[in-house]
Amino acid sequence: MIKPLMTPIPYLGNKRRELIHISEYEPTVYNKVVDVFGGSGSISLYYLNKGCIVHYNDKIKAIVGFYDILKDEKRVPELIEAIKSIPNTDDEYKRLHPLALKTLTENKDPDLKMISEYLWCFISTGSCLFPSYFKNLRNDNYYANKAKAWLKFPPVVKDLKTTSLDYKELFELYKDDTQAFLILDPPYFSSTCIPYAKCSIDVYDDILHMLENAKCSLMLIVEFTGYTYHKFKDYIKHTYTKRYSVRGTKNKYKIASQKYHSIITNY
Repeated sequence: MIKPLMTPIPYLGNKRRELIHISEYEPTVYNKVVDVFGGSGSISLYYLNKGCIVHYNDKIKAIVGFYDILKDEKRVPELIEAIKSIPNTDDEYKRLHPLALKTLTENKDPDLKMISEYLWCFISTGSCLFPSYFKNLRNDNYYANKAKAWLKFPPVVKDLKTTSLDYKELFELYKDDTQAFLILDPPYFSSTCIPYAKCSIDVYDDILHMLENAKCSLMLIVEFTGYTYHKFKDYIKHTYTKRYSVRGTKNKYKIASQKYHSIITNY
C-alpha cells in the first residue's frame, strides 16, 4: 500500500487511517474509482496518487468548489489570501460560524468568498461542529501554514473529475460499468453532519439494491450496528475498530470515542 496523502482540510469521518482496510479489500480489476460521498477527499487522493482515474462527488457544493479551486494553480493563491485576510478573533468566528452553517444547509453554488469563510470555520473547529474554544487554541501562523499546504495539491488533483450529484444519479451512471469501482462512505446513523444529518434508511435500501443488482464493483464502508449487520450480513467482508478523537493544543481538550466499521462489497 502506498502512503496516503494528508487531506487539505480537517474533516469528521476522514477515511485516511482506514485506507489500509479499503485497499486490502478493493477489487482486482477496475479502471476508474468513483468516490460517491467524497467528503474530505482522502479516498480520492489515495487513488489519484496510485495513478487511477478518479471521480470525486459530494453533496456539499462548498467542498466540491474547494477541490475545483485546488485543481487550478492560479486560483489557489487567491484562496489562501482570502483565508489569511479573515481576522483570527472570537468576534469574527461568531459572525462567520452561522454563515458557514447557512452555506451547508442552503447548499448554493459558492463563490470564492463563501468557500474561504466556510473553510476558515473548518480549520477553526474541524467541520464547524465544536465550540469556539477550539478556535482559541489556534494562532495566526496555524492558519497561514494550513493554507500554504494547499499549494502542493494542483499537480495531484488536476485530473480529478468533480461533481455535486445525488448518489442515485451516480448509481444510474455507473451501475452497468464493469470497470467502475464505486466506494460508498455515506453518513452514518449517528452522524451530525449538516446537510446530510443522519443517514436515512432509504439510502441503505438503495445501496442494498445496488449490491444485489449492479454490474460495477461496490464497496460500502459503514458503522457496524445491529441494523447494518442484519441489512448487509451476506456482503460483509471485514469489520475493524475505528477511534474518533479531537484534541486541542497540548491535549487540553479532547473528545474521543471508539466504534466498529464494516467493509461490505458485491464481489
